[in-house]
Amino acid sequence: MNLCIVTECALARTHGTGAHALRVFEGSGHPFFHFYLRRIQFGLSECPNSHLLEDVPWPWKRQRVANAVRRVLGKHWWAGDRLNHRRLSRLIRDEGYRADAAYVIVAREDHAAAAAQIVDVVGCPYVLHVVDLYHEDGLDPAAMPGFSRLIDGASSVLALTDTIRDELTKFGRPDINLQLCFGQGPVPIAAPPEPGGPLEIITVGAPYDTGARLLAEAWDRIKATWPAARVRYVGKHFGMLPEAFRRIADDCGYVSDAEYERILASSHLAVLKGPWNMDCYGRFSLTSRIGDLTTAGLPIVSCAGPATATGRFLDRLVPTAARAAGTAGELVAGIEGLAGSPAAWAAASAAARRFAAEHFELAALRQALFGRLHAATGGGRESVA
Repeated sequence: MNLCIVTECALARTHGTGAHALRVFEGSGHPFFHFYLRRIQFGLSECPNSHLLEDVPWPWKRQRVANAVRRVLGKHWWAGDRLNHRRLSRLIRDEGYRADAAYVIVAREDHAAAAAQIVDVVGCPYVLHVVDLYHEDGLDPAAMPGFSRLIDGASSVLALTDTIRDELTKFGRPDINLQLCFGQGPVPIAAPPEPGGPLEIITVGAPYDTGARLLAEAWDRIKATWPAARVRYVGKHFGMLPEAFRRIADDCGYVSDAEYERILASSHLAVLKGPWNMDCYGRFSLTSRIGDLTTAGLPIVSCAGPATATGRFLDRLVPTAARAAGTAGELVAGIEGLAGSPAAWAAASAAARRFAAEHFELAALRQALFGRLHAATGGGRESVA
């Protein structure tokens, strides 16, 4: 099965959605090509056959002239919000691309409208997967023709969370299914902290500041029990985190998969910094690294707000493998409860690994996703619950 992937972001390990999509498709055995719409802050894709459909801006004074020249020569990708169908068709022809089905990820109306035009040119059935929504007030079918067009034409529509599914049902599509996209293969399993030894805490990814501030506030109390405690941050957003957190944490930066797995295996506990507030990230998004952390058997202290999608998802891990913390005192109590005794840590780690096997096993995720893509090639719509 030859596949086309259409996303708004790069397939890159610098951020959650792109990293997980890359992991799913890179080792699937299915050939694919990829179109994406924006560099944003995440850079370029890290896989072959990946094409950025973005017009790079020229210096401001020459931008109008440059855009006019591009249009005359047919070298532009977009004229306003209209795709240059001829240029994309030429690229597909010149590269010899052929797709039996497409997999589309979008989170905003403008990107949905762009993706709808891209799949029209590619000319194959597609599965739409909405894993984030960047509209804090939700979706409005009357004002969102891009989403309407994508949802109506999709062979199958998938939502990452139930709050996203609720928004998508506004478009009159009844057969919207929940589907995670955070698959994780085998990783080394973490070991418990040694009595009297160091406590290695890992925190990953997005620069949510609630948990970062709480951890900084609680740090003296944590150090009183574990004098050799250390916090390691993995990701690209260290500079965006609160200064108080930066003073107590080590910045590991953007690391390779092998180094990331080494850090996971040498950690004893994970702290999720958020999201706490009910903005678009809190209401709709799911912290993608939960799969990595639980697969490694790491107990989790979560500073995600109780009403957020992440907080609600983690409810099923509380109190076995996770603790919820909304204050510095609760964060300290959560760390002590999960790491305070070998028996407590072992029980939490085993619960985390069972949860990961149920929800994040990469082979099972691929089977579900590629089953929907294969069904799309036969025409018709799926109604798998």
